Amino acid sequence: LLACPAFSTVIYSQDGIKSLFDNEQYKEIIDNYAGKPRTLSAEELTYVAQAYLKQEAHNDALTYTNLAIQKMPKYAKAYYTKALIYSHNRQYNDAIANIQKAIEYSPREGEYYALLGDLYQASEQTENALANYKKAIAQTNPSERAYYMIATIYTDQDNQEEALKALRIAKSKIIKDKELY
Repeated sequence: LLACPAFSTVIYSQDGIKSLFDNEQYKEIIDNYAGKPRTLSAEELTYVAQAYLKQEAHNDALTYTNLAIQKMPKYAKAYYTKALIYSHNRQYNDAIANIQKAIEYSPREGEYYALLGDLYQASEQTENALANYKKAIAQTNPSERAYYMIATIYTDQDNQEEALKALRIAKSKIIKDKELY
């Protein structure tokens, strides 16, 4: 937040909301940003939606995601967030439709394919899940979780040779300081 003495108002900065989100200060995001949705960018509205999602206020999260999409109809992260909301509510078909929109608008984001893989896995569509996890690791910004999920699927299929290969690749790709490692 930046003070603007000439107008005695507060100007919100995207760096501020991102920093709050990165520091898991979701209530502060809601308290400081949610009351003025018309003044927020699509990115800021999406952070508010994600903060509500973290607080398990799914209806509010959906409202802010829809506002972000109204403001910027091709904003992939808003569709990703909407897919997360539907996923939390176990509305997998709606989640799949929204993550596919996110991929359409931002086809190089590994995490989007990983979420699509998760949704297919939850819908018991294992082959589609595996295909999307493989797409997730093929992106410039690959999803680390997707490496692990590939190994998990092969293990579930009792394909120990492929599972072991996938785990070796995962071990070489996942950052050692992370919980997933």
